[in-house]
Amino acid sequence: MDQTEAKPIAGTEGGIHPFLSPDNNWVAFLADDRLKKIQVAGGVATVLCDAVSIFGADWGGDDRIVFADGSDNGLAIVPAAGGKPENLTKVDPEREESSHRLPRWLPDGQAVLFTVMRHYWDAQPRLAIYRLETREWRVLLEDAADARYVPTGHLVFMRQGTLMAVRFDPARLEVVGQPSR
Repeated sequence: MDQTEAKPIAGTEGGIHPFLSPDNNWVAFLADDRLKKIQVAGGVATVLCDAVSIFGADWGGDDRIVFADGSDNGLAIVPAAGGKPENLTKVDPEREESSHRLPRWLPDGQAVLFTVMRHYWDAQPRLAIYRLETREWRVLLEDAADARYVPTGHLVFMRQGTLMAVRFDPARLEVVGQPSR
C-alpha cells in the first residue's frame, strides 16, 4: 500500500483467494491444490497443507489459519507454520447443512464466526459461531452470511444483498438486539 503501482508477488503465480496475516507481512493463497504462504516482500512460497478449494479463510492473531476446504465440507484449522489440518466442524445433512464457509476469527482468537449453507446457492444462510474451548458451535442469526466483528462492538454481515449490523457481546458471544441496516 506504500507503493504507487501494484506489482505481482513472485512465487504466487496461479494463486487465488489471497488473505493477509494480521501483521500484513505475509499473504496466504490457494495454488496447485495447496494452501501456501509467502512474504509480501517476496521470496519462496511455503506449503501449509493440502486444500482442494477454499471457500473462505482467515489468519488469526495467534498464527492459526481457519479455512473452509471445499464447497461441501466443514471448517479446518492449520498452524500458519504449516502442518496437518484439524477439522473443527462437520457438515450434517440431517440439520440441513451442505457447507460451512467464510470463517472469521473474533479478536480474542477463541471463537470463529462462519456461514452455514443449506445448499450451494442458499439465499437465506445462517450465521454461526464456533467456540474452540468447548469445540461446539451454534447458530447466531438466521438469514445472515459473511460476518465480521468490528471494533464498535458490532457484527456486520450480509442479508440478501444488504449490509446489516447488530450489536454483539464478545464476552458472552451473543447478539444483542435486532439487526439494522
